[in-house]
Amino acid sequence: MREVCTAALCFPAFFFSVALVVVTAFWLLVLCGAADVHGFDADLPLGAVGLGGLPVSVAVSAMAVAGWCAALAGTVALGRLTEPGVVRSGLSLVLLGAALVVAHGAARLLAGRWWPPRARFPSAGAGAGVEAARPGAGPG
Repeated sequence: MREVCTAALCFPAFFFSVALVVVTAFWLLVLCGAADVHGFDADLPLGAVGLGGLPVSVAVSAMAVAGWCAALAGTVALGRLTEPGVVRSGLSLVLLGAALVVAHGAARLLAGRWWPPRARFPSAGAGAGVEAARPGAGPG
């Protein structure tokens, strides 16, 4: 247990540990009603990075969890396989990049496979046209 706690506070897992604490605090605020899940959706278009249709809070949460798991596992493995020094520092930088790739891949998997695309759920504008086409809803 001490090894895992130490690894969570070492480079590169430290960055993901901080992100995980922030994400946990955000979801606790959402649970208490002090924050909105879709509060950041207008601020960051995720379609450019392959995460279109996924709320920003869900994408960042998935990336924080997946990146933390990858970075933590890699940090523990590096601690067991290498001695402190230049080699471990270089491999830690590579591990940071790999954890970011894993985090992005996990969020893309969530966006593409499990999160329902917006095409399945028409927006309010598309629903208005359907409602006008109902019998008796015309101008007459």
